[in-house]
Amino acid sequence: MAGKTITMMPGALMMIHDAWSGASGNADSFRGLADSLDVMSNTFAKVYSERTGKPVKVCRDLMKAETWFSPETAVAEGFADRVGAGPIMKAMAFNYTMYANAPTQLLELASAHDWKPTPNFPQKEPEMTEDTQGARARMKAILQSKEAEGRKDLAEHLAFDTEMTAEAAVALLSRAPSGGKTSNPYAGMTYSERRIAAAQPAMPAAGLAQPSHPRAGGGVDLVASMKRRHGVE
Repeated sequence: MAGKTITMMPGALMMIHDAWSGASGNADSFRGLADSLDVMSNTFAKVYSERTGKPVKVCRDLMKAETWFSPETAVAEGFADRVGAGPIMKAMAFNYTMYANAPTQLLELASAHDWKPTPNFPQKEPEMTEDTQGARARMKAILQSKEAEGRKDLAEHLAFDTEMTAEAAVALLSRAPSGGKTSNPYAGMTYSERRIAAAQPAMPAAGLAQPSHPRAGGGVDLVASMKRRHGVE
């Protein structure tokens, strides 16, 4: 109803209806939604009343009835100001049967042309590439190896931060001291072993993206992100 002048072109339709919505939740949620919908519908009815000069209750009744207007009827009822000049446009392909009181001619047109909503087909889950499968198997082999027990920090570093093969990583873990979490994952390793582990290029390898799950403190939890992405417990 915005604008000083409302013009409806030949072939156009106007429909007014009560506010509606979908919802899920408990009984209180539905009661609250019903109250909100009544507030919205009453507000809309006041707008129609100001435009047409009809009482608010009359406008609300028209809304509840889902009332449709042709250009000429809309002008006669005060919902529009004039009918524009121009060719009559063909009706748009649409499933008008979804409405309770759509004009009969539109229902017949939709039925004759079999206008139905386009179904939303579920998207096919993307298949993992061989590279992605290989990377996932490599990480599991390192993290679930017997040698990773008591060497959690170092195992996660080798699995997620390097491209070291599973065999080489497990061999390196077997020579590292165990005994729980340590702030230095290279503790107890020889100088050469430290250089080998630290010099490995950081992943991602093919098919692995940088993590996108920020920590509450502002950093990024690489280990947790990679575990989520690749199903590692």
